[in-house]
Amino acid sequence: MPRSRSGTAYEILQDDPAAKAAAPVLSADVADRLEAMRRHLTAARPTSGNEALRLLRTAFPFAPLAERVRAADGIDRFRF
Repeated sequence: MPRSRSGTAYEILQDDPAAKAAAPVLSADVADRLEAMRRHLTAARPTSGNEALRLLRTAFPFAPLAERVRAADGIDRFRF
């Protein structure tokens, strides 16, 4: 039976090499772009997930779909 873990995600990753290897790593530019997308959605106040993705595609045409979905998923109103 696996033991229960407590602590921050950072602490858990430091203690478990397998978890550390599986954790996604964001480059600074991707993290900045995701934050900009979330700010854009907060200002635009879309009423649906579809509208949110359309707004992001228009504002960030070169961002991959996966990033746009991740940004929209970070907004409480939209959980994909």
